[in-house]
Amino acid sequence: MSDTELKTYVKIIEQSYASFRDYLEHLPEDALDWKINEFSGSPRWIISHVIKDQYLFTDFIVKGKTFSSQLEIEEIKGDIDTILKKFDKMVKETVGSIQTLRNEDLERIREMKNYKMTVEELLFEFIYHINHHSGQLAMILSSWKRSRKAKSDKKD
Repeated sequence: MSDTELKTYVKIIEQSYASFRDYLEHLPEDALDWKINEFSGSPRWIISHVIKDQYLFTDFIVKGKTFSSQLEIEEIKGDIDTILKKFDKMVKETVGSIQTLRNEDLERIREMKNYKMTVEELLFEFIYHINHHSGQLAMILSSWKRSRKAKSDKKD
């Protein structure tokens, strides 16, 4: 793997973060705690999960940790601006950490949640994770808008 390929992973991660952030910037405040049903996560929960898990992923990928006691998700309190500040801090820290990787690190084996994978494979998981949750936010926002429209149409 060349430096160019490693830089490509970082670029994809940064683009994935930018896409997720775009959803956050356009998320209405009153949709932040809305749930599709009682069993689903709210946008606030998903965002909190993403921020926390990106740190955990980074610990496994870069630092080679094999265990984390930080599995419980604590929802971020506050408005969208507060959440954006925490998200931006996470992005800066995780991207900075990932940029410390060297080519020879990509073939190293890491253990995460009882699975053994190379750092390169974990980078794919890292990218998948953020984009998966971007898709969830898009779906929730679409459902929230339809729900509001349906309620509005009933009033007419």
